[in-house]
Amino acid sequence: MARAGIYPESIAVNVSPQRLKHFFTKQGNKYHISKKIREMIVFAPQNVIKDSPFSKLDMTSCRNLLIYLDAELQKKIIPLFHYTLKPEGILFLGSSETIGGFIDLFTIFDKKWKFFKRKDLISSAYPMMGISTVSHDEGIAEADRVDMGDKDRFLKISDFVEQILLDNYAPPCVIINQKFDILYVNGRTGKYLEPASGEARMNVLEMAREGLKNHLQSAIRKCMSQNSDVAVKEVRVKSNGIYQLINLAIKPLHSPIHKDSLMTVLFEDVKQPEDIKKKNKSR
Repeated sequence: MARAGIYPESIAVNVSPQRLKHFFTKQGNKYHISKKIREMIVFAPQNVIKDSPFSKLDMTSCRNLLIYLDAELQKKIIPLFHYTLKPEGILFLGSSETIGGFIDLFTIFDKKWKFFKRKDLISSAYPMMGISTVSHDEGIAEADRVDMGDKDRFLKISDFVEQILLDNYAPPCVIINQKFDILYVNGRTGKYLEPASGEARMNVLEMAREGLKNHLQSAIRKCMSQNSDVAVKEVRVKSNGIYQLINLAIKPLHSPIHKDSLMTVLFEDVKQPEDIKKKNKSR
């Protein structure tokens, strides 16, 4: 209903005449939301447990969901909410929900209405581990190409990926399949990837920030064809209006519980000389 943006005449009881005139057009006995407002909004399904999180949000509203989750899931999701928000961003929970013991991540903004304000941490003690992702278009079974007759093997893919990352990689990275779909996110990748406008898709090429896509596509295809590590040095990527240099690495990842070959895409910031920093600031 929200996506359609069409409402009955009865909304006039709760919406002022000024707002009806400014934000709606009346067609027959229905009010249609204005195109300007509709184009500002993206409607898409988002699985808070499995999908790659959005970032740099002013506010995250997640009301009456946590009460249905066990304590272990809540411990993963509260730090996830912290990650999604800008500094001093607002988290809006349900009347029966709290941030639990995460007082180092949030301060109480309005106790009665359960508004919490994000605290800015230099280094979060809660890494983005354990949040796996799948393509919205294909669904879990299709995206992961796993024999769902053996659910234990399917569930263990998360454990397998986590162990590989813990043993080998420190930089932020994502795990992708050969269709470029992101299956797993590790660390803060917001400087390199961002959700594209429109219907949510977890395609690493569509999410690549300015300057990264061509290098990324070429490196992934080379990794697939040669089945070997590929490194690209000093790629200029634009993030928040500023260019930064990063090193990009693609590594094959062979999972004993996954039928398709996977790849790890690693992002590593390059320390920039002072003259480049000054040039960025002047922009």
